[in-house]
Amino acid sequence: MKPYFVVASALAACLVLTGRASATALVTNSYNGWLADINGNPIELNFNGVTTGHNYSSSGITLNPFSGPQLPFVFTGPDGSGSYLFGATFSQYSHYFVFLEGASDGVGSINMALPTGGENAVYLNVDSTNNTTLSIQLSDGETFSSPAGPFGIALSQSISWLNISTVNGSHPLIDDFFFGTSNLTQQSPTFEVATLFLIGTGLVVIAGARRMFAK
Repeated sequence: MKPYFVVASALAACLVLTGRASATALVTNSYNGWLADINGNPIELNFNGVTTGHNYSSSGITLNPFSGPQLPFVFTGPDGSGSYLFGATFSQYSHYFVFLEGASDGVGSINMALPTGGENAVYLNVDSTNNTTLSIQLSDGETFSSPAGPFGIALSQSISWLNISTVNGSHPLIDDFFFGTSNLTQQSPTFEVATLFLIGTGLVVIAGARRMFAK
C-alpha cells in the first residue's frame, strides 16, 4: 500500500473516531422540567397542516412555527429503500389528535431534519399504535428510549436531525414539537460521522493527486 494512502487513511480513521463524541444531555418527560433546561420562551411547530389520510411518503411535509422565525422543519418517513409517512387520527389521553405516522415494519422511522444550524433543545409528543416503546435517535449518534407521551431534551451541542422509530408491528407517531435554546454550556462543534467520512475520502484523493503531480 502506498505510504500516502496509509497516512491519509489513518488520519481519516482518527477523525471519524474523534468525531463520535456525543453531547451532554438533560432528558425529561415533564414540560415544566424541560422549560427549566432552556433559556427564554420555546417555539411550537404548527401541526395543523397535517391531514388525516394524506400520503406524505413521496416528498414529506415541511412544518413551520406558529410564530417567531419561520424556520422549516422537514418531516420524512425513510423506510429501507422506500418511504412511508401518513397523516393519521389516533386517540391519546382519551382525545383524538392528528398525528404523522411512520411505517410499522420495524425498519421505517419518522425523520425530522432541523433548520440550518440545528437545534439544541427540543420537546416532542410521541406515541405508537400498539403502545410500544419508541426509540429516539439524534444526529450525534445518541439514542434514547421513551414511552408514549412527551419527551424533552436539552443538549450541550446542536443536532441537525432526529428520528423516531418503534418495533415491528407498531407505527411510530408524532403530533407536537417545540424547540428552544438549551441553557447548558455549549461544547465546541463536532463533526458528524458522515461529514468526517467525506473529509477522510477527500484527504486520500488529495494525497494521491499530489503524488501524481510530484511525478
